[in-house]
Amino acid sequence: MFGPSKQMITKLVKTPDVSLSRRLIAVILLCYLGIAAVLTAIQLFSEFNVEKNKLNSQIVSLAETFHPIISEALWNYDDIQLKTAIKGMYKKPEVFGVTVRNTYEDVWQVGYAQDDDGTIIQYIHNKHIQVSHKKIDLTYNQLYVIKMELFQEYSGELTNVGVQTIYFSSVTVFERTWMTFLITLFGALLKTLALWVISIYVINKMVSAPLKNLTLDIENFNTNEQSYSSLTSYASVLKTKDELFFMQRSFMNLRFALVARNIEIEDRKNLLESQVAKRTESLDKAMKDIEKASKVKSDFLATMSHEIRTPMNAVLGGVQVLGKTELNEKQKKMLNTINHGGRYLMDILDDILDLSKIEANKLILESTSFDLITIVLRVVDSFRPNAADKSLELKFKSCEHYDSLHVLGDPTRFSQILNNLVSNAIKFTNSGVVILSLDVRKRSHQEVNFRLAVQDTGIGISEEQQVVLFNAFTQADESTTRNYGGTGLGLAICKKLIGAMGGDIKLESSTNKGSKFILSLSLPLAEEWVEDSLAESINYDTVNILLVDDVEINRELASMILEDVGHKITMANNGLEAVQKYQAHHREIDIILMDCLMPEMDGYQATRIIRSFEQNNNLPPARIIALTASALDASKHACLKAGMDSFISKPFEEIELLNCIEG
Repeated sequence: MFGPSKQMITKLVKTPDVSLSRRLIAVILLCYLGIAAVLTAIQLFSEFNVEKNKLNSQIVSLAETFHPIISEALWNYDDIQLKTAIKGMYKKPEVFGVTVRNTYEDVWQVGYAQDDDGTIIQYIHNKHIQVSHKKIDLTYNQLYVIKMELFQEYSGELTNVGVQTIYFSSVTVFERTWMTFLITLFGALLKTLALWVISIYVINKMVSAPLKNLTLDIENFNTNEQSYSSLTSYASVLKTKDELFFMQRSFMNLRFALVARNIEIEDRKNLLESQVAKRTESLDKAMKDIEKASKVKSDFLATMSHEIRTPMNAVLGGVQVLGKTELNEKQKKMLNTINHGGRYLMDILDDILDLSKIEANKLILESTSFDLITIVLRVVDSFRPNAADKSLELKFKSCEHYDSLHVLGDPTRFSQILNNLVSNAIKFTNSGVVILSLDVRKRSHQEVNFRLAVQDTGIGISEEQQVVLFNAFTQADESTTRNYGGTGLGLAICKKLIGAMGGDIKLESSTNKGSKFILSLSLPLAEEWVEDSLAESINYDTVNILLVDDVEINRELASMILEDVGHKITMANNGLEAVQKYQAHHREIDIILMDCLMPEMDGYQATRIIRSFEQNNNLPPARIIALTASALDASKHACLKAGMDSFISKPFEEIELLNCIEG
């Protein structure tokens, strides 16, 4: 395939080389231009430095000349003599500014001077001196400084009386070197022009024409050519065997190589396109599998949450209702056991849902006003009975006294973190004390940076165990799980929640010496604060409520709670029945408690139909509160999108339901 081209190239290689003397002219010309430019710059730079050094010496001599006069004037505080001396120095054309400062910080200035921060200031006149001024453009010139300490002999010793500073400008140096620069530049231009004329003639004669021919060959060559047939007739047009000849020969070789490479690239491209198509198909299938698995996971969590919360609503709701009846001590103890077990199961479910939302980046943090001190005190109060059961002392102390500290953040998640840390501290401490401590590290008008520590005297954690402590489903060791229980999710969730808030959590602990969890966080300060309304102060007005739920026990429990405070209840088994009853009795219905997942018609569709009915008949909208066993954010958004006003997840607290109705 490469036979003709190789023979041609072999023949050219055997041709003897020709002298390069004619080609050296152009190279010499270019070298000369570069050397001339460098030497000219060096010469001008040298002349500039020589003149600058001369001027510097003159200014130093001038300063030394006036040193005795100014020193004596400062010593005697002879203002007239001092002004005269400064005027004398300033009259020198080389001087662009004079500053004299005595030890009492009195200053005499004229012309240009530099401030302490390097800013150049021009003093035309001041209270001491008035003289004609000089102007320079500091954009293109530089101001130099000569500073000299002033001394006066007194009692055989030299005493410092001040300092004199003389400023001179590069404009003077430029003026002194200007003629040298012009002569040098003129000579360089003449020599360069002559060499350019010679070089242009030589280049046009010996280089330009052959290069044009080679350029045409290059322009006419198709770099994407994939056939050798168009290259076999190519031949050199140069008669001399110099560098251009060999450049042309190299171009021939390049053409053959490019054709070979194009053929190889085309083959590889076809192969890669085939492989990419197969891998794309595989990736599409993998992505579909991942999306399907993610949907299965989400559906599983939603289903399990709903299916567990529905019976737990009956269990915990029944506990609340049963707790209002007369019970003996044994029955109360059993009721507390059921309540504790149910709430523990709900905590595990909530932890799993929280961890799932965090890992899927679907956790949304609120930004509302709350009192940091109140949250901490509530957590302490809520765990005092647990600590008392184990004869532990639970207390809160602050490095500074704060009655309140109002910030912006997510109080629910912040409480969740504290609850988990305090609960763990009490759980793993058999004797001693659990202390919450608050240390405000830095406070400004916009935010507060603080550290909140939870310290206990419990079993402690070794350094090896601390490495994996914040991992999900992990505890210190297997014996911890056997002796104390737990899923190992709490600390992992705390770590991720603190990270989402922009903070950090650290652990200081050792075996059998207790543990100290340190939470570091910065939160914006709240401009306004509204106190939480207490449940005891709520005045429950009687309202007519349409209670919609397909589970009978849920309807019965909710109705008992609501009827106890005087509300009137109408029940519906599903969304279709709720729509029919509302359309027939909408004037008597104030609030609708709507379950979401029901047979025949779900709560979302029922809400949309009710809202449409209200709009078509110009009716005031009734309050619709979602009362569902789903606790996922997606369910909450779906409820609000369907037209519901608020959202309560099952199982709910009695006070939570009543507050929502009154709100």
